[in-house]
Amino acid sequence: MISTPSGALLRIYLGMAHLIQNPTAELTLVYGIGTDYGQAMVRRYLADEGLGNIQIYCGKVPPVATQGLLGQIDDSGFDIGALRESGPAAGDITPYLETCLASLTPMQRNEAIAFCRSIGKQLLRNYLNTQVQTKGWDMWADERLEKCALGMHGLGLTHAFGHYRSQGDASSSLGARSGRVERQNDRLDSAFPELVRLQHWHHRTHTGP
Repeated sequence: MISTPSGALLRIYLGMAHLIQNPTAELTLVYGIGTDYGQAMVRRYLADEGLGNIQIYCGKVPPVATQGLLGQIDDSGFDIGALRESGPAAGDITPYLETCLASLTPMQRNEAIAFCRSIGKQLLRNYLNTQVQTKGWDMWADERLEKCALGMHGLGLTHAFGHYRSQGDASSSLGARSGRVERQNDRLDSAFPELVRLQHWHHRTHTGP
């Protein structure tokens, strides 16, 4: 899966090792899913490094980036350092979650996104607090927490995989983090096995027992 470029770079490095031994070879990296933003960033990296003999292919391409952002990434004169460091501005990305909820009314969609953002931000803060205490990390600013509440860089992916560790950082935090969360005066000690319970809890708080 390509959501952001970091997950693809290891495969690129492995591919480079193969190409060093076989300099005339061509290599295609195949992914089941790749966002338009992730693909654009990886292709820009390949272009910057002169790796024209490495191609990427994705079976499904969830759209999350504006055409303006994609055009900037494709422009070799555009300084891409800030994107690699901090990700795109909020207005340049539409969380994929919004696309998945397109059939709902605007009020329902906003309510669902607000719920996911609220719980995701709490779970992310729980995770970061643990890293601060155990590894000496600095706590993120609230602005960055808000930006990543729906997943890395606000991409808001909704894909789930059978294997827990396969869930990407750009997916919602609901299934990948743990700790106590609160919603409408209710509390839940959340963890991955309890995701279905969390969904039921959300349904109950809106529709009754």
